[in-house]
Amino acid sequence: MRRSERTGLSQHATTAGGALINYCYGLAVAEMSIALLAQGFDPSLGIAHSDKEGRASLAYDMIEAARPYIDAWMVALLAETRFAAGDFDGDARGGVRVTRPLTSYLAYSLPLWRRAVEPVARWLAHVIMTGRPDPLPSPLASLPAPGRQWRTVMPAACWECGRALPAGRSRRFCSASCRGSFLSAMRRGEGSTGAAEIAAAVRAGDETRRARLSRSAAERRQWAEQHVGDDRERLRQWYRERLAPAVAGLTIAAVAEALGVSRLYARQLVRDGGVPHPRHFAALARLAGVELPKMLR
Repeated sequence: MRRSERTGLSQHATTAGGALINYCYGLAVAEMSIALLAQGFDPSLGIAHSDKEGRASLAYDMIEAARPYIDAWMVALLAETRFAAGDFDGDARGGVRVTRPLTSYLAYSLPLWRRAVEPVARWLAHVIMTGRPDPLPSPLASLPAPGRQWRTVMPAACWECGRALPAGRSRRFCSASCRGSFLSAMRRGEGSTGAAEIAAAVRAGDETRRARLSRSAAERRQWAEQHVGDDRERLRQWYRERLAPAVAGLTIAAVAEALGVSRLYARQLVRDGGVPHPRHFAALARLAGVELPKMLR
């Protein structure tokens, strides 16, 4: 139910589903207000809704034409999504509020509602200008249901703060601090429903990461013991001038496999021109067919 069980009003829903649909309606009303302004209307002057201070009454009138799209999209979203307890919170009136990062994620649906409301605003302008009560164009802009189709519209977002993540990178967090906050919350909630399996996956990921870091530290120490007195700045200069251009022509998968590193790290070397630790120079030189300097042979 969208309505509050305490007040009977559409605001301050007392269920999580009602809070979600109200939030999406609010996003759509914002887009409808912009579309009406673009057509020369004052969104506060309503037709069916009475004029009220601070309310876009005309936008609320016209959003009725787009409401079925929002409802259908929300039903599909509810059917395939697992929510966390922290996605919702209570307010002083006994209502349920949507919290971040879920609010940020839902806000990325704005382009969907823009496609739904702009034809309605144009239709209203046409009816008023011509005086002909022509029907709304049928169908309105077709909107994709939640799934792969709308992931191009709604980018991947940080699991903790909701910030959009760079396209093409398989990351879950925008920073180390967000990752730490998320993992801490997961550990605190291990006893709650559904959190145990998430916490187990988090622990397994932590153990894998610790093992990889320990192995990397051991390899660094071993290389430093074998190359005491080497001029590392000269080695880096040689890498930038001779090896980096050749590495840029390699594939990310080949570099990741040759060095035993993640694809993200390999991407930084291939596409961003990053300089790896000198212990990787020999493997990269063999892969790229570049002769090593004497100090590394």
